[in-house]
Amino acid sequence: MNRYRSYGERDDQPQVVGDGAFLGVDEYNAAENIRQGNVQKAVNHDFTAQDANTRGGFVCLPELGNNSFGQRWDFVEADRINLRDVTYGQGLWVAVGDTVGIRTSPDAITWTDRTSPLTSGTFIDVVFANSVFVAVVSSAPNRAIWSSDGIIWNLPTIEPAITGGAGIAYGNGKWVISAATSSSISTDNGVTWTSYSFTSIGTVTGLSFTNGLFVATTATGAAYSADAISWISVAFGPNGTPRDICFFGTKFYLVTSTGAIYSSPTAQTWTLERAAPGGAIHDAIVATDSFMVTLGLRSSLCESVVSLNGTEWQVTPVGVNTRAFGMGYGNGMVVGVGPNQGAIRSQSIVPAIFASGLFSDPLEKDRPWIMAVATDKVGFFAFGKASKTVSLGSYRVTEQSTIVQANNYVYLFRGEDETPLRWDGSWDNDFELVPNTTLPSSFSSIPNSSQATYYQNRLWVLDGKDTIAASDVLSFTDYDPRANEFNLNTGNSDYVVATFPFGVNTLIVFKNKSIIALNNVEGSLLDVTATEVTRQIGLVGPNALTSVGPDLAYVSYGDINLLTLTATNNAVQHKTLPLSARIRKIMSRVNWEVGYKISMGYWNNELYVALPLDNSQVCDTVVVYNFITDQWYGEWNFSPTMNMCIQGWQVVDYLGLQRLHAITEDGRIFVTDEGQNDISGTTVAEISSEMVTRAYAFEEGNHLQRRIYLDLATNRPKFSCSVYTEGANEESVLLTDQTYTRAESWKWEDSAYDLTNANNDYNRAYRKDYSSGPDSIQTGSGFQPEMPQEFRIPLLVRRQGRLSWIKITNTQGFISVMSLTFEMRPGQRSNLIQV
Repeated sequence: MNRYRSYGERDDQPQVVGDGAFLGVDEYNAAENIRQGNVQKAVNHDFTAQDANTRGGFVCLPELGNNSFGQRWDFVEADRINLRDVTYGQGLWVAVGDTVGIRTSPDAITWTDRTSPLTSGTFIDVVFANSVFVAVVSSAPNRAIWSSDGIIWNLPTIEPAITGGAGIAYGNGKWVISAATSSSISTDNGVTWTSYSFTSIGTVTGLSFTNGLFVATTATGAAYSADAISWISVAFGPNGTPRDICFFGTKFYLVTSTGAIYSSPTAQTWTLERAAPGGAIHDAIVATDSFMVTLGLRSSLCESVVSLNGTEWQVTPVGVNTRAFGMGYGNGMVVGVGPNQGAIRSQSIVPAIFASGLFSDPLEKDRPWIMAVATDKVGFFAFGKASKTVSLGSYRVTEQSTIVQANNYVYLFRGEDETPLRWDGSWDNDFELVPNTTLPSSFSSIPNSSQATYYQNRLWVLDGKDTIAASDVLSFTDYDPRANEFNLNTGNSDYVVATFPFGVNTLIVFKNKSIIALNNVEGSLLDVTATEVTRQIGLVGPNALTSVGPDLAYVSYGDINLLTLTATNNAVQHKTLPLSARIRKIMSRVNWEVGYKISMGYWNNELYVALPLDNSQVCDTVVVYNFITDQWYGEWNFSPTMNMCIQGWQVVDYLGLQRLHAITEDGRIFVTDEGQNDISGTTVAEISSEMVTRAYAFEEGNHLQRRIYLDLATNRPKFSCSVYTEGANEESVLLTDQTYTRAESWKWEDSAYDLTNANNDYNRAYRKDYSSGPDSIQTGSGFQPEMPQEFRIPLLVRRQGRLSWIKITNTQGFISVMSLTFEMRPGQRSNLIQV
C-alpha cells in the first residue's frame, strides 16, 4: 500500500481541503455551518489524534459480575388449600386450587375465600382477559366458570366438552380451552362453549396466544394453531416435560419441569436458551414488557430465574420452601402460588437500585466500597474484596434516595414520608431508625428526606419544599430549627432538588428553577448568607451534578451547564453559554419525563453524563465532554443485550488506579474504559462507531473531487466509508465492511506471519492487524492483543458538488480516525444542467 504519494510531471497538482484533525462534535442545523476541523456527528468514536482512547469498554466488576443486586420476595401466610394458578385483573388477584377453591386478594397478602358454583374437581388454570376471569376445572369432562369481578362466579349455559389436562387463553376475540384431543371455544366470554375434536397432540399443560397463534405446551414439545381447531405438533425432545409458556419480546418461551427454557419466534422450531440446571423443579413462567421470570424449587428452597433479554438468566434464592404451580403478573408485582405454602410475591423482580455512594471503612481506609441501595438491603462492593450485604431489617426503600457517610456512620434518607436510617459501620449490625433527639425541646430530630449532603462536619438535609436543615456539628441526628434551619423561598414556586458543597465554605442549593449559594457555612452558622446565583434555570435531578475542578457541572431542563468561581472574590458565577450548546440535537432527544434519573461523573479530565434518549425510561446513553480539548465526544450507546440503565457514577480503585464505575438500576457495576468491547457476564458486545465530518466547501466554483486520504489506526476493524455531496441521496460508497488479515503485511513481498506466533515475532512491523484471534498463540516474549496498526488509505471519489462530507462506520474491533484530507482538481466548473 502507498503510505506516501508523489505526483508525476503530467499529474495535476491537487488542491487540498481539510485540516487533518478532528477536535470533537459540533451539531448545528446545517452541515456547512460546522466550523472547519469539527465533525457533525460521532457515535462511540475514538479521536486518538487529540486525546488517546476516549471510548473503552464497559466491563462488569468481577466481584459482582452480571448478577444483579437487590431482588426481594415476600412470603404470604400458609394457605388451607393447594393453589394451582393465579391471575390479576379488575384490581384483584384471583387464585384457584384444589377442591374447587377460589381466593381473592387486593395486594396478594390478605386473601379471602370465595364461593365456587362447582362442588368437586381441581382448578388447573385461571386467566383474566377481555374484562372477565375464566377458570378451568379438571374432571371428566373438564368444566369452566366465569366471573366479571373475581368474586361472583357463574356456570356457563353450554359446558366445554374436553377431557384431561388443559390450558386456557384468550385471543382473536375468543376464549380457548385446549386439551390433548379437543378444544372448546367461547366467543361470549365463557357463557357458551363449542367443542372441536382433532388428532391427539399430547397432554396440554399450558396455552398462550400472541401474534395470531395459539401455542400449547405438550408432553413432547409444543403445538400451534391459528384457529384452535387445526393443530400442528412440534416434537423437539426437550429436557424435562414442558410445563408452561409465555410470550416475551418477539418470541414464545417455554419452560420445562427441569428448568430448561426454549424459545421460538413462530412456534415451529425451538432453540434452547437455558440448559436445565439440575435439581430444580419448575412449573410456571410469566412475562412482562421488561422481563420474564420462572420460579423453581431446589433442595427445599425456592429460587427465581429472571431474564431481561431472553438469553441471560439471573438466579436469586427466594429463601422459602415453596413450589410455584402457577404465576401471574399485575400492578407491578409477580405472584406465585403453590401447595399448602400460600403465596410468594415480589415488587422488585428486576432488582432495583435506589441510591449509590461511597463508604470508607475506618479499619480499611485504603480502599472504599461502592454502596448500592436495594429495597431491603445495602450492598458493598470493591475490587479484590468479597462483597458484603447489610440488611435494612424490616424497613424498606421504594423511591429515589440518598446514602451518605458522616464520619463512621452511614445515613440513608429514603423519602419525605419515611424516617431516615443509619448504620454504625459494623458488618454484624443492620441499619436502624435514626433515634429521636434527647436534647432540650427546642431541638428536633433530623427530618425525613430523600436528599442530604455531608459538609463542614454537618448533615445538610432537605426538609420539605424549600428548607434546608443543618445538623449539629458531629451530632448528625439533631438540629436546632431556630438557628440551623434555612428557608429558601425567594418568592418563586420552585422547590429544592439537591445541595452540593462548592468553593470556600459555600453550599450550593439547587432548586428546580433557580440556584442559591449559602455562604459562610461553618462554625456557628450565625453568619450564613443566601445569595441568588440565578433564577432562570435549576437542577433536573439529585444525581445530575458533579464538581469539575474550579467548576460545578449540572443538568438543567434542556441543557448541561457550569457554575464557576470568580478569580477576584471567589464568588459563584453562572456561565452564560451552556456546555451542551454543541450537542443540542442530542439534548433535544432526552426523555425529560424521567430526567430526574440523569446522573453525572467526572474522571480523567472528562465529564460523563448518563441520559435517557428517545422515550427510554432509563439512562441508556452516555455523552462525554473532554476538558482538555474542550469538545464533546458524541453519543455513546450500548447494545440492547447489555440492558444498560445507569443509576449513578462513582470513582474508586480498580487494579490500583482510580477508575470510573457506572452503577445500574438493575444492580450491576461496570468499570469504564476496559478495552474494545462492552462485557456483561457472558454477553460481549462490539462497540460500533459512526462519524460524519463537517461539509467541506470547494472554492472558485470547483466541483470535481478526486481523492480522500484517511489516516487510521485499527485493530480487528470492519469499517465502511461513504462520501456525500449536496442533493438528494448523493452518496458514493468507497468501502464496505473492510477487514484486514492478521497474517498479511503492508510490506511488499513480506512473508506471512505465523498465527501461532511460533517465530516469536508478534510485534513485527507492517502487519495489517495485531489482534490475537482464535489461534493458540505461543506467548514467547509477549504480545499486545489490542495494539493498533496505523496507516494511510487513499480512496478515489470522483464526485461533483459544491460541498462534500464523509461518513465512516466501524462495527467491530477498534478504529481511530486521526486525520482526513480531501483532494480536488482545479478548473472543473461544469454542471449537470443544460440551458
